[in-house]
Amino acid sequence: MKKKRESGPAIVDTGREAVLTESAPTTLDEMAIVMEKVAQADEYLDLLKRAKADFENYKKRIQQERLEFTQFANEELIRELLPVLDNFERAINHSGKQVDLEAIVSGIRLVKKDFEEVLKKRGLQRVEAFGLPFDPKIHEAVAQRESSEYPDQTVIEELQTGYRLGERLLRPTQVVVSTKVEIEDREEKREEEESEIQSLESEEESKYGQGNWN
Repeated sequence: MKKKRESGPAIVDTGREAVLTESAPTTLDEMAIVMEKVAQADEYLDLLKRAKADFENYKKRIQQERLEFTQFANEELIRELLPVLDNFERAINHSGKQVDLEAIVSGIRLVKKDFEEVLKKRGLQRVEAFGLPFDPKIHEAVAQRESSEYPDQTVIEELQTGYRLGERLLRPTQVVVSTKVEIEDREEKREEEESEIQSLESEEESKYGQGNWN
């Protein structure tokens, strides 16, 4: 009896790479199907390589566009700041020709105003603080001071102005925050005041008595 050929996967050499099939092709049709699958695999591999190359080119293009955008943005800002720089130079040159301090200060204020206008057009905003409740998100408490004039935890002094660009905080405003006046301190002050008043009254009475005696 002839032995049956064991069924199972067989390796077919297509000339490019070995292809694993369930059984070796025995007809031209089966061989054609295998070759077609190999061709499709090569096509998919080629498409994948092209997609990868396109993606790498896309990343390089985006990086270049970002760089150009940053350079362009800086160029526009610098161009807008040039008149401010010119005004600074005029103020410095003018200050050497006169001793009118008020005029010099006025010129510096105008330059400061021009500078602020340029930054304001770019979206820069001051972080308001004075007289407002302390907000740790936009304020930085540098010191605390007892105050009976303002509520507790109120900004009573700005030490350095904070700024935000749009909705983004660039730096917080450095502030002094009020605290409640302690009751004990009030009592001590009141006692000191009463003691001073009594002392003054005693001195007045003493002087008055001596005047009558004489």
